[in-house]
Order: sequence, then structure tokens, then C-alpha cells
Amino acid sequence: MFRILITIVSFFIVTISMATPIADQPNFLAVEKQLTKNSNISGNFEQTRHIDGLQTPLTSSGTFKLSPESGLYWNQDKPFKSILKVTKDSLEQTVMDNPPTILTRDQQPVVFTFTQVFMSILQGNTDSIEQYFNASFKGNTKDWEITLTPKANIISKAIESIYLKGSNTIDFVKVIDTEGNIVNIKFSNVVIK
Repeated sequence: MFRILITIVSFFIVTISMATPIADQPNFLAVEKQLTKNSNISGNFEQTRHIDGLQTPLTSSGTFKLSPESGLYWNQDKPFKSILKVTKDSLEQTVMDNPPTILTRDQQPVVFTFTQVFMSILQGNTDSIEQYFNASFKGNTKDWEITLTPKANIISKAIESIYLKGSNTIDFVKVIDTEGNIVNIKFSNVVIK
């Protein structure tokens, strides 16, 4: 379950809001505008998980598609086949040839608190993001960094911080959980439609 949450957290950060007044941050506003117009995105990912107690990081790779209408389609090819589909109302994961595991909002309200926050990020709902995160920004539209730290809420029980780096799109995401585990995701061959 936590793996699914980390995957959602790691990827769904397409548009971000600042906890400080965004009107005072013209470079952030330009980056936010740039990211919000990138609503249909696809590409490749390589994810490396550094888990406390394991000497060797776990690496996975595959493709993804993200759109406001369809949600997230996260297709892991290596080291084994796993497909994650996330919409505003359901989360479905299929691992190899096993039947899918489907979670709904009614079954797992805590999971969907996470999901709703990151769907809000996708949709540019800055009020929802400001409710859950403090943020710092530096850079411009060609080279930027954003660090999110959860406010005292349900997300802060699982996530310590989220770091994003990008240019036209998000190129890199680093999620540090409250147990010190780190997930790095590098995006490549990104296509914007």
C-alpha cells in the first residue's frame, strides 16, 4: 500500500502552489503557467528506491501517461510488469499476471486523501495544495527547483519532503519519507500534447 502512495506522491506533482504569496514570485508564476498547460504528458521513467536496511537500491523503469481526463497510467516494465491506474475515484494496480487490486474512495479514505491532493496538483487547484504543503521555489522557466514540505497533517505522517527539478516539464522528483527511505524518479523522452 505504501508503495502505491509513494508512486502517486512521486508522480502527481505536475503543478505546484507556494505557501508564501505567489504574487511575490513572478518566476514561480511563469513556471506554474508553463506546467499547467502541459496537461497531457507521456514519457519514460526510471525510479530508484533507497530503502533503509537494504544495501542495493531497487530500480524500476517503464512508461507513463498523464491527463486530466484519464488520470495516471504508470506502466512499469522492469524488473517485473506492474500497471498502476489512478483516477480521482479509484486506484487499480495489476502486478504481473495477477488479478488487479482495486481501491475506491469509500474503501480507503486515507489513501484517497493522498490521491485527491495530488489530483488537485494536476488540476492546478492551488487552494488544496496550500492546505497540505509549504513550498520553496528557486529558478526560472528554463531551470527551476521546488521543495515541498508537508504541513502538520495526514501527509506529514508519511512524507518528509518532496523535491522537484525541471525545465519545460518536471525532469526529476525526489521523495523522502518519514522513515528515511528515498525515491528518485527521472523522467525522459517526455511528450506534451
